[in-house]
Amino acid sequence: MTKIQNLLRKIPSTPGVYQFFDLAGEIIYIGKAKNLKNRVRSYFQKNSKTLKIEKLVELAADLKWIETNSETEALTLEANLVKEFQPKFNALLRDDKHFLYFKITAEDFPQLLTVRQIEQDGAKYFGPKTDSRAVRKTIQLLQKLFQIRTCNLGIRSKNVGVEVFKKTLKFPCLYSHIGLCTAPCDSKISQKDYARQVDEVADFLAGDTFKIIQNLRQKMSAAAVVKNFELAGQLRDKIFAVENSSARQLVSTPDLASRDIVGVQLDFSKAYFALLQVRNGKLVDVKNFVFKIGESELPEILESFLTQFFLISTNFPDEVFLPQKIENAASLEKWLTERASKKVKILIPKKGDKGGLVKLAEKNAAAFASQNKAKFENATEKTIGAAAELAKKLDIKIELQRIEAYDISHFSGDATVGSMVVFEKGEPVNSAYRHFKIRSLKKGEVDDCASLVEILGRRMEYLTSQNLAIQIRKASKKQILETKIPPQKNAEIFVALENKKIVGGFRLIFHDKKHAQVDSIFDENLTENFLKFALKKIVGKVYFDGSPEICERLGFREVQKNPFFFAKKSRVFVGEAKNLIDNSFSAKPNLIILDGGKPQLSSVLKKVRFPKNVAVIGLAKKEETIFKMQDGKFEKILLPKNSQALFLVQRIRDEAHRFANSLREKLQNSFEK
Repeated sequence: MTKIQNLLRKIPSTPGVYQFFDLAGEIIYIGKAKNLKNRVRSYFQKNSKTLKIEKLVELAADLKWIETNSETEALTLEANLVKEFQPKFNALLRDDKHFLYFKITAEDFPQLLTVRQIEQDGAKYFGPKTDSRAVRKTIQLLQKLFQIRTCNLGIRSKNVGVEVFKKTLKFPCLYSHIGLCTAPCDSKISQKDYARQVDEVADFLAGDTFKIIQNLRQKMSAAAVVKNFELAGQLRDKIFAVENSSARQLVSTPDLASRDIVGVQLDFSKAYFALLQVRNGKLVDVKNFVFKIGESELPEILESFLTQFFLISTNFPDEVFLPQKIENAASLEKWLTERASKKVKILIPKKGDKGGLVKLAEKNAAAFASQNKAKFENATEKTIGAAAELAKKLDIKIELQRIEAYDISHFSGDATVGSMVVFEKGEPVNSAYRHFKIRSLKKGEVDDCASLVEILGRRMEYLTSQNLAIQIRKASKKQILETKIPPQKNAEIFVALENKKIVGGFRLIFHDKKHAQVDSIFDENLTENFLKFALKKIVGKVYFDGSPEICERLGFREVQKNPFFFAKKSRVFVGEAKNLIDNSFSAKPNLIILDGGKPQLSSVLKKVRFPKNVAVIGLAKKEETIFKMQDGKFEKILLPKNSQALFLVQRIRDEAHRFANSLREKLQNSFEK
């Protein structure tokens, strides 16, 4: 706290963003302020502290701040930093990576796509959308109404006709033949007429169906005047379709207003939001969001929601209705006005039709909370509940927080690979999945047992040494003389011991705090062990001029230009400690599932060393039999049919099989090419 007290004397009275850190150096809270000094000092005043502030101050060990030119600039910076660092004391918008946007590309003949993030590429974006099924239905409707293309052909307008320069599929395609695309690839529509279609799509996605219907009626009347009744009939059907899509709206207001109405329902550590988007007096969309709120109060939650939602939104209203007042309404209005390039007001209506809209939003938020809770309870039964049931059936006394499964895939002995998939609390963690290329087998050799031994051995190296006899430690003066490795300034000499006898050694030269060099290796057979040890000794880069095969295996790369201390060497490789540290491999599993029965399990248990409290089982496909080693004997376990534990085991095994096949097929295809 003394450190923060000293910083409080230096903090300026300017707008900006402040960050609190805990003892581990993690950001625990990010806030903004019109006056940094006044705002941050208020946290340490003795009176009127909330529970959240008390906990925050108790954990805060450091403070940093960033000055900005204005309060609105601070608000944007705060929203971006919160999104990036996700501090635990901030109210956080969950799963924003899963939101969808409609994208109309910036091309001569634009495509209509769905994407998950906005890029600065000149395209038009509409969103975010929270319902993927509704997005798919909208795409289908727009194709039917406006025949805009969804393919990824490259189509360039020429003086006469068009040029297709990225031929990713045979064209014109089926969509052209069934009337869902006007086929600009086949010069069946001019760039000008196609642009009109695109404008109509943009109006529809912006919620301006009134403008579309008005234009269509004018075209229909013109077609009728010249007795083109077939075209008039098509336009009439299109008008009916657009009107029907609008007829599903729940709200209609006579003032043709454009507003977003916010409803919220608090439930323990979460806030469930319903955002009703009204455009031209009609409700065009209802979006649902989940916020992680921690100890935050409702006004701060509402403010965080507005900043984080409108940071990713492409569609701004004229008015925002809230169920409760917020502290920084004026600065938020100014920020929204700048982002929207038009005046945006924040209102808190309590009575009349506008108050009724807020109540409707609150009702939708409560319904969303109930639905989400029911889904969570059902999902929990299939995930956490299934893991707990599995632990009980396997007589594992600890909670199965992390389960890893392994499988081998090959094509007649070629392209042999292994997979590791990870489930935490009963759910897959895709970012933790890993592939292995098998090194120990000869070409054409098939041995799933040996392959599993290899990949489990490599995996467990991150948790426990697989060479039990070899120990590496700093050499004593006597040991240095025995190795005959010459001492050097800024260097340390290490020896490898087996049964207390020196079997190898190497020198690690420190050129500065982040660059080291391995040389003078005594016993080349231990090179891989020495390099791994060196990478753990330095936070930075380790250089080596030895075996390319070993370097490649450890993730070293050949340098383009040799560093000065290797000026005369022909090939120098560099490895980085951060590349050796694999977050997934550094995590300890509670249960390991092998795809196979007794032979696979027996081979792995004999030859691989596992940390304590890691259970290892084999799963044979025949009758989904589980094999477990108990007191030196195999125990056969059959999980009850239709049990959640069995479904979880099958799901994990199938995922390991799928993931292994994905790499094997990729390698196989590369061989065929």
